[in-house]
Amino acid sequence: MNSKTIQTFADLPDEAISRLQYLQPQQGCLNRCSFCSQGAGSTVWQLSMNQLTWTIDSLSTEAARRGLKVGHDRSHKPGVLFPYLDNDIFSYRYLDHYIDLAFRKLGCRTRLVSVGFAEKSPIREIH
Repeated sequence: MNSKTIQTFADLPDEAISRLQYLQPQQGCLNRCSFCSQGAGSTVWQLSMNQLTWTIDSLSTEAARRGLKVGHDRSHKPGVLFPYLDNDIFSYRYLDHYIDLAFRKLGCRTRLVSVGFAEKSPIREIH
């Protein structure tokens, strides 16, 4: 684990952990869908597999230290993490690893939705 990541979670109030709903491993979207109200940037930034693992391990460690359950103290879909907000999460190459870690380390399920890809989108090649 990374000591800076651990300290980041240690500095958060309990509610930030117990009410966590969105834990995005990726920002930005290459789709540039005209209907997207978020206006996502076309530059994509994402956690590597090691960064994703450090982040979830650190969050899990801090939650356990405080006796908290990640994302379970809210009325909307308690215990469910959304790995996206303004991007299509299916372009994240470590999505399977994210889902596994969220379940095993955080005790959370995930919610996934995709809008699909345009025929000429470079993202289609990934899939």
